[in-house]
Amino acid sequence: MNVIPHRSRSNFRSARRPLSRRGFTVLVVLALISITLALSYSIMRSQMTGIQIQSNSDRGNLARQAALAGVNVALRNMRLTGWTGVGTPLTASISSTDSYTVTFTAGDPSLTSSNPNYSDYPYRVMVLSTGTSVDPAHSTVSSTYKVQAIVRLIARQLTAAPSNYATMLGYTLYEMTSGSDSAMVPCHIDGPVRLQGALDVHSGYNWKDAVQKAYYSDLNAMRNGSNEVQTISRVLVTGGTFTLTFNGATTGNIAWNASTSTLQTALQNLSTIGAGNVLVTTGGTGVWVVTFVGQLAAKYLPVMTVNTSLLLGVGMSFTCTITTPGSPGTPDYRPFSGPITFHKAQTSSNDQTLLTNQLGVTLIELANSNATALPISSSQTYRLYPGGPLYNFGQLPASVANTTLGPDPVSNPLGIFYNSASATLGNNVTITGTVISVGDLTITGTNVNIVPFSLQPLEGTSTPIRLPSVMTLANLHITSAATATINGVVYAGNQLLVDQGTETTALAITGNVIIAAGNLTIMPRTEWQSYSPGSWDNFYSSYQAQLGTSSSIPFFPQWLAENESLIYIPLLTIKADPTPLVQQWQDFGNPIYVTKTGDSGLHWDLVSWADHL
Repeated sequence: MNVIPHRSRSNFRSARRPLSRRGFTVLVVLALISITLALSYSIMRSQMTGIQIQSNSDRGNLARQAALAGVNVALRNMRLTGWTGVGTPLTASISSTDSYTVTFTAGDPSLTSSNPNYSDYPYRVMVLSTGTSVDPAHSTVSSTYKVQAIVRLIARQLTAAPSNYATMLGYTLYEMTSGSDSAMVPCHIDGPVRLQGALDVHSGYNWKDAVQKAYYSDLNAMRNGSNEVQTISRVLVTGGTFTLTFNGATTGNIAWNASTSTLQTALQNLSTIGAGNVLVTTGGTGVWVVTFVGQLAAKYLPVMTVNTSLLLGVGMSFTCTITTPGSPGTPDYRPFSGPITFHKAQTSSNDQTLLTNQLGVTLIELANSNATALPISSSQTYRLYPGGPLYNFGQLPASVANTTLGPDPVSNPLGIFYNSASATLGNNVTITGTVISVGDLTITGTNVNIVPFSLQPLEGTSTPIRLPSVMTLANLHITSAATATINGVVYAGNQLLVDQGTETTALAITGNVIIAAGNLTIMPRTEWQSYSPGSWDNFYSSYQAQLGTSSSIPFFPQWLAENESLIYIPLLTIKADPTPLVQQWQDFGNPIYVTKTGDSGLHWDLVSWADHL
């Protein structure tokens, strides 16, 4: 065993103290280095984050610039004829790292069915531009930015209608080719009519010419009404005076044999008559004829009463009776108001006499023959504007009842309903838009209403634009006891036919009727047709017998309505629409609205703009 000397242990202890100080120093240095490295890394990391943030910000700005460039190009393209339309995206690169993609979507997603501007939906387009910027150092890193614009079509011009369409609309009823036409009372076609074939207005009923002429003459006279005529007659009067009382006012004493001018002055001095409102003429010896005119013309008036207490004469008689009751003018209830343009040689002299002499209708010789046919497209789709979405016609079932059909701004904005064969409309049908039937369109029900849909007016106007309400390539057929109201242009490829039926059968067309290759046929009413010639003669005799009585009915049609329940007010009527309209005939192979002549393309109005979606 070795023993360390005492001195050596003392030296060992003194040797360890310097070594401990050096180790501590090393630790301090290492700690300082660690702190320095940590600070350096933190600074470096902050710098790298800042660089990345700046890079991302630059990418975002570049993406936004690309999106704005895209939407600007898109809006410019929409105003050019070369615009490819909705559904076709627009893509372009601005640089090696920046690009945009623009989509065109029909409609406006902000418009819902509860929005008051929902009908505007098909005229709007959503333009969505997405800008993209790729980091050139990292191709998988990119920024995107979206800009959305909603624009609305400014309608400036319609597809040109056929040149002869405006001419056709100048007539309430227009036939394009020859046919055979008949219209039996009670019916009324108001305004100018152009026919190609013979017209029959007399053969439907069993009445003789004299009775029919009386009826038609009174239909014409009723339009202006009748002035009241009262006759004062004296018999065996030899002297004295009398007074007349009218509507509470009484004249002074009038000589028994006064002149017509004296009697007229006495009546005009009454506060209830006045100057210029009565005319007195002689009706023969002892007879004064008093006709009420001016402000008292065509009015129901009370009969004058006579005070005869101061007259002289044995067995005398002095009376005042209503010879012709006053009657206000009625609406025009004639079958035609005219003028009628047609080939006169094709219509019988009897019918022409009834039309001119009794009904007071002007007849015009047709100078030309068949009209040029209107173009009818076989298309079952349509567009509102070039580049717009393609809409399908709505399907019209073969049988429709208790149904309401109308436009859908998203799928069928014009409300066009089509049947490839024939269709029948039963009870309680309302259609807003255009009904197209390749075969017959038959109305059998009651409460049938067809009204056209009003398109957006052209820029700078408020006049609605309307397509025809009915287009049937065969017959528009109204059966017995049907009741229908149609507003708008009616096109019948073959015939407008109203079946024989009751007086309650009703067809009210407010618009123009165009018949292409057939004729107008309004058949007799069954109530009228059931009477024999003898019955009609008896009716007319009874009517004549009551004329001149205080309760007489002045016009034969009114007498028939009162005594035989034969209505003279027609429920079968056609009249032009007085509303200012643009009536558009459309070949559906072309868009409704087109680029206005002289413009470079369609015009659009900015509705809304959304940035950074």
